[in-house]
Amino acid sequence: MQPFTNQYEFRIFAMKRSGHHAVMDWIRRHFAGPVYLLNNCSYSRNSLFSSTRSGRLTEQVRFGGRVSLFFERGELVRQAEHLKKDQLLDEPQNRLETLEAAEHRILNENNVPLHRDAYLFNLEDFPLDRVGDIPFSAANRGQSEHIRNVIVLRDPFNWLASRYKGDFPIDDEIVAAWCTHCREALRETNYLTDPLLVNYNHWFSDAAYRQGLTDQLGIDVREPGIGEMANFGGGSSFSGMEHRRDASSMDVLNRWKILQNDPGYRQLFDDRDELLRLAELLFPEIPQPEFLSS
Repeated sequence: MQPFTNQYEFRIFAMKRSGHHAVMDWIRRHFAGPVYLLNNCSYSRNSLFSSTRSGRLTEQVRFGGRVSLFFERGELVRQAEHLKKDQLLDEPQNRLETLEAAEHRILNENNVPLHRDAYLFNLEDFPLDRVGDIPFSAANRGQSEHIRNVIVLRDPFNWLASRYKGDFPIDDEIVAAWCTHCREALRETNYLTDPLLVNYNHWFSDAAYRQGLTDQLGIDVREPGIGEMANFGGGSSFSGMEHRRDASSMDVLNRWKILQNDPGYRQLFDDRDELLRLAELLFPEIPQPEFLSS
């Protein structure tokens, strides 16, 4: 048998502004050897799997295409651009083909380690009832000895506050996708094999909880702590990169209180009984905001 390319492969499912980049950074810091992270992926059925970031031109260039990250001895050693910042590719198939081809050139031409401790990739705002559409064979970046599905969930009051403050899309489709993550975490559905639930609220505040997750991941090390803020998505919706070096000081569990008197934020919970049901089951320690009973 040929040696495995990746000792571990982590497939991360989360909604944007759920804290999952911090969790992915925490996972990769368990490993001293080479780690490869492919961020914010999309796919074309049975054929392509790559990042969705492409370099988008508005009044100024907002996003680059730097989505392949390589770590060793716990440190970032290479952050590679799949596309230059002045390239505009908005047609989905063309974008995916270009991004995937560029990524494979990077992997083949830049002396990237053939054998890695871990390979991580994430899908954001993805409804888990469509997980059967994902061409995981196309997502393959070498054989993996251990494959683990991970769901990162943040309570809806702070999650929606962060999306609302950061001007991220919030509609019925987005809320429905969050609900599929919750139902999968509760095992009301079974789309994923043995998913590990990471409750972001507990992960952020409880070192013993993080150590329990480390043990469940089967990694025989001490959990490495929260670390710095991950440099994705512009940092916090509320404070940007202000707390990048001291992420544990952010008040991420009480973001909703800043917006509790905002009519637009309060309206996000209108006629969303399923969201509130799932919140009560998964986050019982968080009392529902008073405005919901008014």
